[in-house]
Amino acid sequence: VSDQALLIPGYSFLRRDRRTHGGGVALYYRSSLRLRRLTSLETQDHEVIWFQASTREHDIIGCAAYWPPGSDLDITQHLQHALDEVSIEFNTIILLAGDLNAHHPDLSESISTNTAGRLLQRFATVNALTQVIQAPTRVTAHSSSCLDILLTNIPEEINFLGVYPGIGTSDHGVACVDLKTTSVITHTEDSAIIRPRLHFNTHSTNWKTVNDHFSNINWHHRFAACNVEETMDSI
Repeated sequence: VSDQALLIPGYSFLRRDRRTHGGGVALYYRSSLRLRRLTSLETQDHEVIWFQASTREHDIIGCAAYWPPGSDLDITQHLQHALDEVSIEFNTIILLAGDLNAHHPDLSESISTNTAGRLLQRFATVNALTQVIQAPTRVTAHSSSCLDILLTNIPEEINFLGVYPGIGTSDHGVACVDLKTTSVITHTEDSAIIRPRLHFNTHSTNWKTVNDHFSNINWHHRFAACNVEETMDSI
């Protein structure tokens, strides 16, 4: 399918076609939005598109993903690795969305659980993310499931508006949400910047050395300092 056939007036899009016949992932966004694709986070094994955008108060790190049902690959490991790689500051908004085929009571109104659901629920818990789509997104004569997920660290800033009829021949509904945060930075304003951050790989930390270091500190002397800065400088 050509790019021309996929155009929607007022919107730009990113696409990642499946290497085999059919399928893939696409992300549409308002043409005025300054959005940057983070190809360095994408791998050949997972159908994902990573991006970065900004509001006037926040950076946004997001991912559009598809996790095929019954897949042998654990997409949550990829998501975790990607989040560990990017610059996540205290005011960074995380938006992870897509058809993830995950069933778990903590993620939706599902009463059943599958492997994808258990893995995704664990990933969400570890990263303090909340699933905000709380209605079935695929309804058939025999089933009703919430397969389309939006995980975020700011659930209080997102209004779930509902699920509307699918587009074209899709058997999935369209899940609609409203991000209440301030408006995004556009092409007419200053460039959006991914702010660098020092990332500590705690998995390889020598914790015995760390514990020995802090055990040998004279804490009584440190707490006698006049202010916090003096205390930190002396450690």
